Amino acid sequence: MAPKETKGLAAIIEKGRGFTSALETVHSMKVSDPVVSVSSFACTMSLDATMKGRGRTTITELCIYLVADGKIVCEQFHP
Repeated sequence: MAPKETKGLAAIIEKGRGFTSALETVHSMKVSDPVVSVSSFACTMSLDATMKGRGRTTITELCIYLVADGKIVCEQFHP
């Protein structure tokens, strides 16, 4: 399981690669409109996917992204 909070570009990229490599089939994915603040934004994401070795599952999370100098510097995912 991935950590709830990831900081730094290299860590965010590596976590994304790990998650992608665990996917077998993506059946559907929905992302809400963002709620935007001065230095962050949030949205909900729902993923219906078959994970390698774990079967089909639906994951719904609140996703919070912190922004500095126009770049995402931290991401948090809350089930």
